[in-house]
Amino acid sequence: MTDPASPAATVIDPRELARSGGSVGGRWPLARLPRLADTLTDTEGEVDWSLSGQSLRRADGGADLHLALSLQARVSLRCVRCLEPVPVAIDEERRYRLVANEQQALAQDPDDDEFDLLAVTPRLAAIDLLEDELIMALPLAPRHEDCRPPGSSDRLVGAGPADRDDGAQAESGRPNPFAVLARLRRPNPGPGSDENPA
Repeated sequence: MTDPASPAATVIDPRELARSGGSVGGRWPLARLPRLADTLTDTEGEVDWSLSGQSLRRADGGADLHLALSLQARVSLRCVRCLEPVPVAIDEERRYRLVANEQQALAQDPDDDEFDLLAVTPRLAAIDLLEDELIMALPLAPRHEDCRPPGSSDRLVGAGPADRDDGAQAESGRPNPFAVLARLRRPNPGPGSDENPA
């Protein structure tokens, strides 16, 4: 493994890495990934990562060059419901087949999810690739398993909508929307009818 603080850990020749079967990696502070940091509630912690290369023979006698990226991190995002920080664990494995340019990548884009096509140059900023994959791995709507929106007194643990009906109405002074919906869905007996016929 290359020292992650050295330039060789961040700028590589991807074709050479794949041909040689080499690898780079280490730990990188989240604070040094500015595009990712903009989405986090804090930048404490690090991402563990490794990027390894491989050359695979094809049936026609040629070879395809591949890279495999592995990354693990624990980040803190804003819960979309209560707006408090929520920890999110990221553990990603990505595989790429190297192609010469973007046009070739678009023309050969595979239908399966086995690998992505990556257009490369002699100098690839591995940290940029790492940051891209971390950002794409973030959940679209991070949230705690059980929480209340802002203004509610406490987070609810293990309570579903039916369990919240009475408490929510008592706290807010307004009828709980789930309770109102449940009443609307019940049959409405006509005048003079008995709700519990014998």
